[in-house]
Amino acid sequence: MIIFQYIAKRGQGMIRCFHLFPLPYRKIPAWFLVMIITVCATSVSGGWKRVGFVGKEIRALAVGRDVMRDRQAVYVPVDDSGVFMISGPDDSMYQFPFHDSPDDRPVGNIHSLLVSEDGATVLAGSDSGLYGASMYFSSLPIWRKTPLNSTETVIGIAESDSALCAVTASGVYRSKVAYGTWWPCSSGSGPVRPASGSVFTSITSWPAGEGFAAGAAATAGNGSGGNVIFGSKNGRVWPDNQCIQGCTCSEGDVYSLAADTFITIYAGTSKGVFHGVDFDTGCWHSRTPQLEMPIRDMCLERMNTSGMPPDIYAATDSGVYLKSLQTSASGAWNRRFNMKTFAVEVMNVSGEYIIYAATVDGVWKYDKSTPVVRLRNMVKPQPAAGRTVMYSLDGRVLSQNVRKRYRGVYITISGNRIRSSVVGMHNGRR
Repeated sequence: MIIFQYIAKRGQGMIRCFHLFPLPYRKIPAWFLVMIITVCATSVSGGWKRVGFVGKEIRALAVGRDVMRDRQAVYVPVDDSGVFMISGPDDSMYQFPFHDSPDDRPVGNIHSLLVSEDGATVLAGSDSGLYGASMYFSSLPIWRKTPLNSTETVIGIAESDSALCAVTASGVYRSKVAYGTWWPCSSGSGPVRPASGSVFTSITSWPAGEGFAAGAAATAGNGSGGNVIFGSKNGRVWPDNQCIQGCTCSEGDVYSLAADTFITIYAGTSKGVFHGVDFDTGCWHSRTPQLEMPIRDMCLERMNTSGMPPDIYAATDSGVYLKSLQTSASGAWNRRFNMKTFAVEVMNVSGEYIIYAATVDGVWKYDKSTPVVRLRNMVKPQPAAGRTVMYSLDGRVLSQNVRKRYRGVYITISGNRIRSSVVGMHNGRR
């Protein structure tokens, strides 16, 4: 019973792994089942390592500078616990701004995060408002609620060189500084609102477009379609941008937005990733092959001036996917992680990329320091028809020569059949 409870806690992936064994092989000793569970757990994480917050749903991430230690860090908002910084290959973890008291932390569930002023200021959007903490406070740096006057959840936060913008389900707000006056953004005829039957879902700044972009999704959540509107860099002007007739508009609901440092903006929708350029903001285009699922968050990496599209990391309900023409000539989406993910960030440390995923069960990371045996894709390789492959419990493929002298427990996969065996062992002796 304890083992089955453990399996349930570790997720459906492990249950599926257990059920791959035919019935005769399910009646195996408990110690062997525990070893199998270990192998299954490895297949679920697939080279990823959980770095903290077990059992916590993490909905946002941000990369910024740790001003106290002068290094890059990933900022992690944790409900009712504040914001934490994770840095370095050793996963050092600190609280921002430091160990504050429960009364000073953002109240409620945190949905958005912005690291500003080179890491000196952090803003956190929760379902009870917008909070900020800054090293520039004249008094003790603690979390304080900003004057943003809204009763709705702060879904997203972005900044340009002229303003800060925050978005809730029904409106967009702007301010020059976090603790200044926050004004509802206006399109001239009234406050900026999403299209009828839609709610705002995301916001980003777009240097090439010299302003902001806010995305929306249908309240029905059925992928029927949302839109993207654009604002000036000071957040004062929001023209009513519509899809140009004859163009390929952004299909589906818009859940996330990301802009590169050149001319392109990307929209993560319920039907995949679409892009537009600064001289053609009314048109949205799809680049095949498409990832046809809701894109909750995106991170762009390896941006350059060569005209090569950046690497796109996409967070989805099915995990993390990567689209990169620099690693795959076809530009196909490669699944890198298979746990429900709300946000993804990539940090470049000494030329090496570390991927961080905010999931339903804590924060996970993937980097090249992971043992080689675990650097495989999440989907187990399928053997060719008629071919028999022998695996050790730590995931190694055993060659013919190794098999002859291998002693212990191994798993054999032949076609669609999976079988476990023990060879060369009897009371600890050959």
